[in-house]
Amino acid sequence: MNQPFQTDFGAHTFLGKNVFINRDCCFVDLGGIFIVDQVFIGPRVLMISVNHRENPQKRADLVLKAVHIEKGAWLGAGVMVVPGVTIGAGAVVTHDVPA
Repeated sequence: MNQPFQTDFGAHTFLGKNVFINRDCCFVDLGGIFIVDQVFIGPRVLMISVNHRENPQKRADLVLKAVHIEKGAWLGAGVMVVPGVTIGAGAVVTHDVPA
């Protein structure tokens, strides 16, 4: 892991073997971040596993959804992974992803 690295808790991040995390990454891990073996994470990657409810009267309520990065995936520089997303084994996104 290259420094600097930021996390809000850290205790909810689980790393497999041979994981590389480049500099300036930030993990918001209250909902859980699970990174399996042989994953490469580029600089300035942001992983978020927590959100707030959309209803203004309930906006203070947290919604926790784990992030899963499966074996051999590669996240390039500046990727943002939002709550509840799973990135499949060996995945590398090299083009636009349709809505």
